[in-house]
Amino acid sequence: MNWLNALILGLAQGLTEFLPISSSAHLAIMQHFMGLREPMVFFDVMLHLGTLFAIFVYFRRDIANMVLALAGRAPADPGSGFVWTGTQAEAWRYAAWLMVGTVPAGIAGVALNDVIHDAFSSIRVPATCLLVTGAFLFVAGRVREGEGELQHSAWSVPLLIGLAQAAALMPGISRSGAT
Repeated sequence: MNWLNALILGLAQGLTEFLPISSSAHLAIMQHFMGLREPMVFFDVMLHLGTLFAIFVYFRRDIANMVLALAGRAPADPGSGFVWTGTQAEAWRYAAWLMVGTVPAGIAGVALNDVIHDAFSSIRVPATCLLVTGAFLFVAGRVREGEGELQHSAWSVPLLIGLAQAAALMPGISRSGAT
């Protein structure tokens, strides 16, 4: 891969990551059409780590305030207008929900590693999974506000989100679209 390919793929990642359209599928499809036949999982992971870094930078004060709440301390700057101003108990519940929401994807990633890796080398899998994401979005767009809402205190919410995150390991299933 040359620097122009890397630049194009980086731009594709940056433009598609925060939309419910699966940046992974777009990367896999673009790599196919650029003639990059071997799945470049390491490169894709690095692109996603760049996105994760940007998220941590953007939410750094919220994350710091939540960590302080976990430690039983007041937020660093309560008047700053940042979202996280919850109690220590809420911070612990939120942290537990994050763990519960992460476990299914971790298990699926380890158990289905070869299947997921092979999916990135196919153009049919991302294309098919993009149709699945489109169906998710179509159905979600038809649900009226307040209809089908889950109770926010239920442990089923982070578990369902975790299952959606696990499904989104396949290129074409959008993490934000599935959740």
